[in-house]
Amino acid sequence: MKISVLIPAYRAEATLAHALECVRQQTHRDWEIVVVEDGSRDGAEEITRNFAAHVWQSVRYENLGRNMGVAAARNRLLRVADGEACAFLDADDGWTCEHLERAAAHLSLGADLVVTGVRTFDLATGKTLASHPPSAVLAVNPVAALFAESVIITSSCVVLSREAWSRTGEFDRTLRIGEDRDYWLRAVLAGAAVRIEPDVTCNYAKHAGSAMGRTLLVAEHAVRFYEKHFALAEIPVVLRRHRLASALAVEARLLRATDAQGSARRLIRAWQLRPFAIEPLPHLAFSLWRCLRPRSAPRTLFVADRLGGQCAHSGIHQLARFFGDRRVVHILETPDTRPRRWVGKLWSLLNRAPARNQSLTYTELEARCTLAVRPFANVHFLVGENHSALLAAAATAPTPVIATLHMPASVL
Repeated sequence: MKISVLIPAYRAEATLAHALECVRQQTHRDWEIVVVEDGSRDGAEEITRNFAAHVWQSVRYENLGRNMGVAAARNRLLRVADGEACAFLDADDGWTCEHLERAAAHLSLGADLVVTGVRTFDLATGKTLASHPPSAVLAVNPVAALFAESVIITSSCVVLSREAWSRTGEFDRTLRIGEDRDYWLRAVLAGAAVRIEPDVTCNYAKHAGSAMGRTLLVAEHAVRFYEKHFALAEIPVVLRRHRLASALAVEARLLRATDAQGSARRLIRAWQLRPFAIEPLPHLAFSLWRCLRPRSAPRTLFVADRLGGQCAHSGIHQLARFFGDRRVVHILETPDTRPRRWVGKLWSLLNRAPARNQSLTYTELEARCTLAVRPFANVHFLVGENHSALLAAAATAPTPVIATLHMPASVL
């Protein structure tokens, strides 16, 4: 059985060679590799061509020419794949040597979608973070499992038959996050038979640039996912309403500090879906109060630290050091600051090692910096780690700045 290994790449020069080497070491030898680069040009083509010169299997490379998103790259990969099955592999992930062999065995017995166990590791240190066997519910009721939550941790642990992807069609390009979960659900709805491989054969890299670090964007796409599949007859209507309402409530809480009106609108929708639920009501009242209360727009930078300053290199400390005396910096306490501070203190006592990805714990770093501005004031959004140039411009600009930073940090 020929398996097409499909690798979407974007700024993957540092990790692509390792991903290719994982394919070379497979005990299942009948494979081809297709690499599609999503508009970046950082050496991935040269790495791919050098690798191709040292193997007898087919290795192909394409570049989309511009950044179109991972869904577009995967769609192109599916269109050019020649194998009887395809195995997805992100450029920063890897496999154990028997990954394809185990998947091929399941496919030969009639499976259409094979899911293997996953080991998550820190990309910077290589340290194992956790091991995740595939959810047993996938083999029993895959539609319910995939609708309820993202039970398939990474696309790199999935091998799909040609019949399955022919019936399913393309990845949804309107989804920038969670497009793979949407695809697996549509594949199952199209009749794909799911089998799970209990052994851990996939290595999934976690790093600061992964989707787990983009909390608000993940929440927005969770809402879009449940809206898209809200009419799914295979799922009880009560569960559909509950999942969409919960996703709206999560997004509303994240928007509360920067978009009170948007937060209130989402909470009203959540309450309409579950009119007898009391959980959204306190958040709705607080968001409405933020919309109605008069606020000025001073040049004072207000900083709300949801971890109580437990992280030594959080966005709050970076901004405070940068602005210095040019703006007055205040630490604001949100309603949950105090319990989060004690959680942070307890965690720092239990685990003295550096925690590069705070999303691995429920003390996730969510440093949210906001100005006291009117709801429709012009704002700039800064997301990430290194924004010295933008902050320098913001220090003298009359436009207020709202910065949301999700940064790796070392716990004190």
